[in-house]
Amino acid sequence: MRTSKRLLLLILAATLTLMAACDMEESRPSYSPIQNTLPAGGKLIEWDAENERLNIEQVKAELDEENGAIFSKSMDWYATESSIGFERLHGKTARQAVDLINCLKTATPEKQTSCLE
Repeated sequence: MRTSKRLLLLILAATLTLMAACDMEESRPSYSPIQNTLPAGGKLIEWDAENERLNIEQVKAELDEENGAIFSKSMDWYATESSIGFERLHGKTARQAVDLINCLKTATPEKQTSCLE
């Protein structure tokens, strides 16, 4: 009887560990490039150095729902995973920003500067 309780506790502990690991994996942003279907042109991203803000909402407002979601997902990744400052997005369109972010996702840290050229 004692062995079966230990086995049951071991199985329960392993199951809980796997569930926690899976939950952590789902909450981590994806480093896979996102398919960029955003149209060329449009409002440019502007960096306000004084307030340290981007006009992301204004840029997103010009996109349809699907492309807005792509842009938001890319910007979320950039905000949480990239060590490159927001000012590097200044003067880019939403499409250019998604391309840049896709490049950063796949580049090694040493090669990320080539994404900015």
